[in-house]
Amino acid sequence: MPAKPVHEIRRGLIVVRIWMRSARKQTRYTTSALRLFRNGEAWKESSRFGPKDIPLLRLLLNESHLWILRQRALNRTRVPKPDHSLSTSAAMATAVEHKKSCKAPPRRGHDDREGEQ
Repeated sequence: MPAKPVHEIRRGLIVVRIWMRSARKQTRYTTSALRLFRNGEAWKESSRFGPKDIPLLRLLLNESHLWILRQRALNRTRVPKPDHSLSTSAAMATAVEHKKSCKAPPRRGHDDREGEQ
């Protein structure tokens, strides 16, 4: 049985499928684009697109690119799984330190500048 795509984006008869490949401890994403058409009673897939399909194809490829970027960002920011060899207090301290390191610095708003004049 062939591998399944990890995500599929479809608008009308245009479909973009995103595939995930793992090699050398890295995750790589690839895409495939296709157009659905009907031949009698059966639905078929084609990799050929007409001029009217191109704007929608571009939109779907852009959406697939954004999806891949989001997945990469999620993989980088996932909280590490707890190490059960640590004591409970050490595991809590590790989780707190991780949470602190992920916080963005506070942004100054208009309210912060009221007393500075």
